[in-house]
Amino acid sequence: MRPALLAFCLGACWQLAPANPARELTACISDLAFAPVSYPDREGRHQYLLREAAERLGLRIRFAVEPRQRCVESVAAGRYDWLAAAVDTPSLRARLAYPMHGQQVDVRRALTQLQVVFLAPVGGTASWDGQRLSGLRGPLLYRNGHLAARDWAAERGVEAFASVATVNMARMLLAGRAGLAMLPGNEADALLTQPEFAGRLQRLQPPVFEAVLFAVASPAYLQTHRDEAEAIWTAMAQGRRSAEFRRIERRFD
Repeated sequence: MRPALLAFCLGACWQLAPANPARELTACISDLAFAPVSYPDREGRHQYLLREAAERLGLRIRFAVEPRQRCVESVAAGRYDWLAAAVDTPSLRARLAYPMHGQQVDVRRALTQLQVVFLAPVGGTASWDGQRLSGLRGPLLYRNGHLAARDWAAERGVEAFASVATVNMARMLLAGRAGLAMLPGNEADALLTQPEFAGRLQRLQPPVFEAVLFAVASPAYLQTHRDEAEAIWTAMAQGRRSAEFRRIERRFD
């Protein structure tokens, strides 16, 4: 190539190349849909808020899809920077980095709050008064990856098993193979609208607890990029309260 042409090409390429390419962060999401929080095949509210926050700070984020427990293990080990969604539980708090206010998890920077309820067969023997569970015949079912439900059962010595699909949980209840299912209220309501289960299953009152969900960071990432992580947490919380997010929120259902 002639010197003049080479000089022109180098100059043009330099102008086209970004001076400071956005640094890439990585985040893990579950391979199971968890409405409205995250989806393996489309954007949920946590994916949207994390992506928007990163872009506002001049960063880009790449999402990887893995089984839920592997996501937790990978983020805890530092193989990913972020876990897009995690309930605040003691077992997870010991392994992952949550936004903090002093010595407490900062609930002002939570992204989602969901009621967790019991689903039972109509006429079943189990009862729940908000404090005490009695009359349970058979195991308690919970969605695979719902670690708050698993921990709740373990703390109380309740036999519990994970299931991949809520429809399978409902059919096991009707077949008498389980006594109760614990799942987010929106998932319970979706089951109760299906003709197969309408009038045959019911929500027990009151709700079991309210799950508070965050995007959480790898401890290794937090140690090396604390200011950046804090800025992302704050930007996500601001995004969640924004008029733009309220306008589009229903699209994540």
